[in-house]
Amino acid sequence: MSEIAKILQRSKSTISFELKRNTFDGYYNHKTAQAKTIERRWHNHSMYLLKYKEYTKEFTKIFDKRCSGIKTTFYKLLINTLKPNWWQICNWIKSNRWSIKRKDLLRKTCVKGGKRSKGIFSKFTNSFVIPIWARPK
Repeated sequence: MSEIAKILQRSKSTISFELKRNTFDGYYNHKTAQAKTIERRWHNHSMYLLKYKEYTKEFTKIFDKRCSGIKTTFYKLLINTLKPNWWQICNWIKSNRWSIKRKDLLRKTCVKGGKRSKGIFSKFTNSFVIPIWARPK
């Protein structure tokens, strides 16, 4: 195991963990190991979504991309069940594993906060704005 770890430039514990976790019937196969990894990842994700099954049903019933977005629907939906935050819903949609897919959105990306593209003074229409500290008293 030490030689394998040196060749792959990984620690012995990582190699040991990989073999222990992904050995099937006493043999290690990289394709089987990859399939097991994907299955574990999907299982964890799907179990997480199952917690919000009732909320998902209500959300998809109310959601209409023509007149409201994710955040609006999120605040419009008032039910007494387990409720994720709206950013979590955006992440589910990005992953395409939720009932609403990215193609179902009017706006294809979820924007949280965001960076200003212009300066603060671009909001003023008049170009002759005097700063507060320079105004006469």
